[in-house]
Amino acid sequence: MVQKYCYVNEKILKQSSLPPRLNLTDFFLGLRAGFLFMIVFFLGYFFIKEPAYTAKIRSPISMIAAMETSVNGQVAGASSVILTPTVIPTDNPSPQPTQPAAILPTSTPASPAPTTIKLGKNSYSIAIIGDSMVDTMGERLEYLEHALKKKYPQTSFTLYNFGKGAQNVVDGLARFHDRLDYQDRHYPSLDEIKPDVLIVGSFAYNPLSPHDPGRYQSTLSQFVNEAKTISGRVYILAEIAPLKVGFGKGPGGINWDDDTSYQQATKIIEQLENAIGVSQSLNVPMIDVFTPSQVAADKSGNPKFVNANDGIHPSVAGHEFMADIIANRIQF
Repeated sequence: MVQKYCYVNEKILKQSSLPPRLNLTDFFLGLRAGFLFMIVFFLGYFFIKEPAYTAKIRSPISMIAAMETSVNGQVAGASSVILTPTVIPTDNPSPQPTQPAAILPTSTPASPAPTTIKLGKNSYSIAIIGDSMVDTMGERLEYLEHALKKKYPQTSFTLYNFGKGAQNVVDGLARFHDRLDYQDRHYPSLDEIKPDVLIVGSFAYNPLSPHDPGRYQSTLSQFVNEAKTISGRVYILAEIAPLKVGFGKGPGGINWDDDTSYQQATKIIEQLENAIGVSQSLNVPMIDVFTPSQVAADKSGNPKFVNANDGIHPSVAGHEFMADIIANRIQF
């Protein structure tokens, strides 16, 4: 019995002193724990650093909105716009988000400012003589004055409106050397004024009666030659094209029947074309408002340039259109 007990104890003692056996199950458990630790480490590192990266992400829509706001709020003519892009928030924002850097995009250029030119003199005088198409340009030719000041802001202009309603080219030539006392305008004669620029209207809106294209051309030619004796810069003005359908129609119009209105508009167009021919034959510069104001193959005018009240004279848009062409055409 004692011997057996000693044998058992000795066996247990020998087993306890042996090195532990390697268990495969324990090995794989440890390996899996290591992988889990590495995954947790990298995920933790990613989520901690993510706000710093995502804070730099900008929303294209928010950038466009910011750009429109900045452009709309900027003075016209500025060369660039500074935008502050909107940052997309993350689920776990950093306690101290990174301040996004300012972006300097290439902004859409503003409408170019009108070309300004410094002239040789500080002031010029301009006179226009014609029928009611000139008369309605304003007592002081305000439409032309505005157009000139846009182009020549450093220059002053003295403008004379020698327009008189219901006159044909023969009537205009007869009063060419007279002083003007008409409505609120009281001017000395053109011979006394001696304007730097003298513009002769076509008088086309008042055809001769009976209609005589040949007489019209010869009289307008004589008119222009007379103007050359007064000013060194003479121009012929072909005004806006008339309406063919609806000519003279409106609350303040002549309201002829359709056939008569159409025939009158046709005569006006013929005389405007004759005025252009006189300009070419005399080698006198032409201010052609007639051609760009046409909207149809029959050479009828654009309704937006015609006063809806009478269906004949220029509207505000028509006067502005004509004044801009005059200002851009004349030379000093």
